[in-house]
Amino acid sequence: MSSSKSPRRARRRLESLGLGFFGPRRGELPRFGKSGYEPFAMKTMLGRRSSRAVLVLVLGALAGCGGAKSEPREPEPASSASGPAVAPASSEKVKQGRDLLTARKFEEASQILAEARQDKPNDPQAAYYHGVALEGLGETEAAKAAYERALELDGALLEASQNLSALLLEQDSAEQALAVADAGLKNAPKDPGLLANRALALGALGSDEAERAFETALAARSGDGWLRYYYAGVLTLHEKNDAATAELKKISSDALKDADLLIAVSELYGVLKDFPSCVQLFDRALSEKSSAELLVRRGRCKLGTKDLSGAEADFRRATTESPEDPMGYFYLGKHLVAQGKAAEGKKALTRAVELGPETPFGKQAKAALSGK
Repeated sequence: MSSSKSPRRARRRLESLGLGFFGPRRGELPRFGKSGYEPFAMKTMLGRRSSRAVLVLVLGALAGCGGAKSEPREPEPASSASGPAVAPASSEKVKQGRDLLTARKFEEASQILAEARQDKPNDPQAAYYHGVALEGLGETEAAKAAYERALELDGALLEASQNLSALLLEQDSAEQALAVADAGLKNAPKDPGLLANRALALGALGSDEAERAFETALAARSGDGWLRYYYAGVLTLHEKNDAATAELKKISSDALKDADLLIAVSELYGVLKDFPSCVQLFDRALSEKSSAELLVRRGRCKLGTKDLSGAEADFRRATTESPEDPMGYFYLGKHLVAQGKAAEGKKALTRAVELGPETPFGKQAKAALSGK
């Protein structure tokens, strides 16, 4: 793998774009740029949108990602990439454990699957499903060890490769995730999940191979909105803004029913300075659920379109939507001062300080009032 950037540097660049999960995060301060729009400083979470085996998707992304969850359905049996699907369950205890996983009874599932592993230490299914249960309990290191053991016992166990590479991505271990995905792809070269995880790992590493990897992965799963979003992010990092915008346009309206993806795409349009598209998608997000944070984000995009009155209206509405939140007052104050309404702007900034003196918004408002 060739790469012109260190993993840490590449990750910082991703963070500077705000790529990743865009749920409310109170610990980071959005910057107020000359255009009124700069991306939220958010931690990149590539792994939270990585590809997992069917069972984990059914359980709703066990590591806690906040996107739309699949409706529960009977999980598919673990399969080997080297041949046909193995028996639905390798033992009665594995079957019981799998059924408990479907019911989201992780503690009980973990206990019975641990017993299954004791009974049959060389059973890859028992190790794999135990890893799923452990991950459901938040015991990620134990889950990783279980997936690794499953692959030691059956290197062609596709689901274990998918879940282990996804978990490693969540842990910011992109190099290890890449190694696991590459090993799995030797057994299943066209597996869409592993191709996606490989692309995500290369993107996190800042590799020159990332673009081609995303193209390959998207050829296998063209309707994956999150995967296409991350590809657009990589293109943005490579300063291919027109191509990035074109990829965002390919994300279907149906995929944007995922509220997190809708907001993420809206923000990336802002980074790309396609402010009309940014506003349009935030309109959609706000029509589904209004919040002060979404109003502020749309207001920043409206500043990019030179809709100053519309931006001001959004900032004002944010203060009424959440009157005890300093965020709306901070943005309203900054905007009013920039528009020559110093007295009213300082009043709003003062209110931001009063409501959250120790919050990033309150501190920044205090600095603005002192002329810093």
